[in-house]
Amino acid sequence: MPVVSRRTCSEPIGCASSLHVRTDYDPSANFGQYKTYSWHDGTPAKDPFTDKKIVAAVDRQLQMKGLQKVEAGGDLTVTYHASSGQHVDLNTVYTSTGWGPYGWGRYGPYGRYWYGRPWGYGGYGVTTASTTADTVTTGTVIVDLIDGKTHQLVWRGIGSDELNGDPKDLDKAINAGADKLFKDFPPKTHST
Repeated sequence: MPVVSRRTCSEPIGCASSLHVRTDYDPSANFGQYKTYSWHDGTPAKDPFTDKKIVAAVDRQLQMKGLQKVEAGGDLTVTYHASSGQHVDLNTVYTSTGWGPYGWGRYGPYGRYWYGRPWGYGGYGVTTASTTADTVTTGTVIVDLIDGKTHQLVWRGIGSDELNGDPKDLDKAINAGADKLFKDFPPKTHST
């Protein structure tokens, strides 16, 4: 099955936050035929409140796109997988201090040197480096849309963002992630 990749915000430069979003889809799928959707179990978030917020955010986006939720047997089957992980960011700061040169000599009114040979010292300096290690927790959500008849994956959205543990920030991140994931849904294909 051919898949087209579309990057919405994949590099930290130019993004408003650390939110990274990528969507893929099957260009041969006819997204115009899908009118309903139903949910299927995936890998939910460990926290039941977060699970409900993710499902509500996806529901809101799909309904804004004109799809109707049904209990079972939808044209699309929706599932999501949530995970979190940690990585270490190393930040190094260099500080330099320099002095010199000092002394006298070089060019003067009596030729090359001022009253004889020059004297003094060359410059010298000190550079120090300070490195800190920060542990960063990142949450990732993968939303899959599967054709209800063929059971083939037709669309996938992946969103990840740094988590800080504040529930209000998590609500904003879930909603912002859903907005970005479904911004260009349904994709423009030759079949629609």
